[in-house]
Amino acid sequence: MTWARTYTHTVAIAIDDLSAAVLFNLDDTTISALCGVQRRSDAGDARATAALDTLHLKPWQHAFLLDVGRGLEAILPGHCERAILADLARGKTMRGLLV
Repeated sequence: MTWARTYTHTVAIAIDDLSAAVLFNLDDTTISALCGVQRRSDAGDARATAALDTLHLKPWQHAFLLDVGRGLEAILPGHCERAILADLARGKTMRGLLV
């Protein structure tokens, strides 16, 4: 059995979501996905940089995303990129339920 779709996985995503709401005033993404966008931006991805610019993040928020992203990637390589895809999929799931 994989961890995906288990109760503890769902709770972990909810905590990740709550953290993004508290620290970044974003209600539709996770810290993990934001770390992925920050990592893309630091790698020279202009689209990711433009996306971060629209959030008007403070320097400590950029540093936080960079540090957390490094930690996540050290423990779970590829986590931040998978989180971006998962956040996009969750949006599609909700649209599918409501349409």
